Amino acid sequence: MKDKILNILEGKKNGLSFKTIKKRLHPRPNDEELKKALMDLVIDGYITQTNNGKYRKLKRRAKLLKGEIQRFSAGFGFLIMDGEEDVFIPGRFLMGARTGDKVLVSLKKDKRGKKREGRVVKILERKKQVYTGELIRKKKKWYIIPDDPSLGDMLPVNRKIKLKTGGWRVSFYFRGENVKLKRILGKDNDPEIDYVTVIEKYELPEKFPKRVLNNAKALNMPKKYRGRRDLRDWVIFTIDPKTAKDFDDAISVEKKGNVYRLGVHIADVSHFVTENSALDREARKRGFSVYLIDKVIPMLPERLSNELCSLNPDEDRLTMSVIMDITSGGKIIRYEIFPSVIHSVARLSYEDAERIINDKPLDEDSVSIFSEGYFEKVKESLKLANELADILLKDRARRHSIDIDIPEPEIILDEEGKIKEIEIDGRLKSQRIIEEFMIRANVTVAEYMNKKHIPAVYRIHEKPDAEKLKLFFESYEKITKTKVDKKDGNLNAILYDLLNRIEDDKTRKVVSYLLLRSMMRARYSVENKGHFGLSLPYYLHFTSPIRRYPDLIVHRVLKWALKKQLKDKNSLLEELSEVAELSTKREEIAQRAEWDITDYKILDFLKDQQDREFDGVIVNIIEHGVFVNLSDFFIDGFIPLELFGKNAKTDEDLVYILIDGKPAITLGDNIKVRILKVDKWRKRLDLVPSTYKDNSLM
Repeated sequence: MKDKILNILEGKKNGLSFKTIKKRLHPRPNDEELKKALMDLVIDGYITQTNNGKYRKLKRRAKLLKGEIQRFSAGFGFLIMDGEEDVFIPGRFLMGARTGDKVLVSLKKDKRGKKREGRVVKILERKKQVYTGELIRKKKKWYIIPDDPSLGDMLPVNRKIKLKTGGWRVSFYFRGENVKLKRILGKDNDPEIDYVTVIEKYELPEKFPKRVLNNAKALNMPKKYRGRRDLRDWVIFTIDPKTAKDFDDAISVEKKGNVYRLGVHIADVSHFVTENSALDREARKRGFSVYLIDKVIPMLPERLSNELCSLNPDEDRLTMSVIMDITSGGKIIRYEIFPSVIHSVARLSYEDAERIINDKPLDEDSVSIFSEGYFEKVKESLKLANELADILLKDRARRHSIDIDIPEPEIILDEEGKIKEIEIDGRLKSQRIIEEFMIRANVTVAEYMNKKHIPAVYRIHEKPDAEKLKLFFESYEKITKTKVDKKDGNLNAILYDLLNRIEDDKTRKVVSYLLLRSMMRARYSVENKGHFGLSLPYYLHFTSPIRRYPDLIVHRVLKWALKKQLKDKNSLLEELSEVAELSTKREEIAQRAEWDITDYKILDFLKDQQDREFDGVIVNIIEHGVFVNLSDFFIDGFIPLELFGKNAKTDEDLVYILIDGKPAITLGDNIKVRILKVDKWRKRLDLVPSTYKDNSLM
């Protein structure tokens, strides 16, 4: 049938409709047979489906790419693929594809020096997604103004709505091309509306099913600790944020001669969350705990996360321990991994740990807890931990681990849920200590599982795309006015050197921002491909099983291997592959939810600040204007190009704003700005340069 279809389409420049093709086929197929044949020919690159739904034969077989669409409010979009350069899709060639849809794209003929461009030839799968927006009434008809501007300005709602007025926040979805109202969320000024919007938009599960809670309620600590090494007489303690309620990692540090003995002790969640139990199925579905500023949507019920699995001080707790003997040169010469039982002697905040290391008194509002008589022993261990962390940080520098340290806002809310203040979340040395120790434990477990050929869920980070890297190098040279030296050939070493030679904090921030944009996303995979950013050949996540499902799975498989009870490797690999794919998706949802709630709170605060002048840094230049990062608020706003003057243009490489043909503004420049407009729900912040004179805009 496929050959007959190709013959029918031969020479038909404008294509033929489905009905016409069916009429001309003999014997005449049924609709399902014909749909499948046409789909196969599209997928194989022999024909394409035009915007009006007709099918046309291609002159030469198309090279088709498969990926997801990311659509933008200006109408255009990009095809996003793992490990490949994005493909630009003009609006007229999107075929109605929305963000998240899986599509097939044919590439247009390459033009030298131009970015790859394509057109959607088939929507393979519509993303089942809930959207949010504002419900309004206009001339007795109801519409939704969607928060996602790529969906358009107003979407008609074809159903009766028993409301007298508009102005309601709502959720909705598409059935085909029709908008279906899902839920009324509340009014814009409702105190909880930000949280409700995020939870609804990402379909985050607020409550645990009853069977899951019953499963958790029935669990208790074992009365005996058979099969576990007893470490209850060790000096083991936790270091966490002040506000932490669950503690899933603890450390111990000793020194014998020139060798440090580092113990990383992780909550043994897998003891309680057994394979395919109600708890396990729910944890797998959630994937991660989601942190929405002052609220948490946990992966596990409180009975586990805050009680049985939390390494609370002065309580026996089940753990998986990784004990590493490390030389003064940072080399691990011996390690052990085993199930254990510990008894934490202290709960420290990062701030108090920092003070103890520096021989300062504890904070007045200290939340730290010490077992009786253990303060000095903990202090001694902390001093050793500080020494060992310095050794590990030097080793990290030697292997050229890329540390993109972009500060994040720490938002403090008042009783009404409004921003009280925003602090810079700068990393303390105590945080670096825990970070380095956790990385060491993760690496050690990854190396062990790889060496023993034990299937695992690895945390991988692949090399940057070559085209994106080329653009980064070009931008770097123009911003810093220094040449990129690529003679070394080691990409990690090159990027490490480029970042660390910058002394100016603001320039470093912009370069870090650009480098981050050129990097691949880290993801989960059963195939070990190493971690480019950390410059490690083996890496996985082992240290946070209370809040990350991949860590829990690694614990479970590791324990099976230690007991020599490993499943059939092929079936286990297949199962872990599904876990890796699902976890990568769930992690992205958790991150987007966390970013959204932060942006909503900051934009809500800024909408009342239009009379203020702000310090900003230009972090991105596009053809239509510049993005400015507000230094004190960690959020980007946009200035249209025309506000820099009638003669303002961008250069070809999008590094300068040219005025009268001469470079006037460069990536990384400081700029004073004022707020023109805030659209909180569309996450849009419009700015003007403070020097702009047209007051009619303000």
